[in-house]
Amino acid sequence: MLEQLRRGLGVRDLADAVEGRPHRANAEFAFHVLEAMCALEEASQQTRVVRLGSSCQRPEPR
Repeated sequence: MLEQLRRGLGVRDLADAVEGRPHRANAEFAFHVLEAMCALEEASQQTRVVRLGSSCQRPEPR
């Protein structure tokens, strides 16, 4: 049941953005996710902690 409730969330986000609301998956958020993924790979290869240089605002929950 819960899976069915989440099915259209991406479409709803897109429709909200078309109506002028800020998109939840914006460039700042995408860059932060990319940096986190790259840092994870680097940390695992070098077995050390890699600090992130970016940050972003967390999108409001739906």
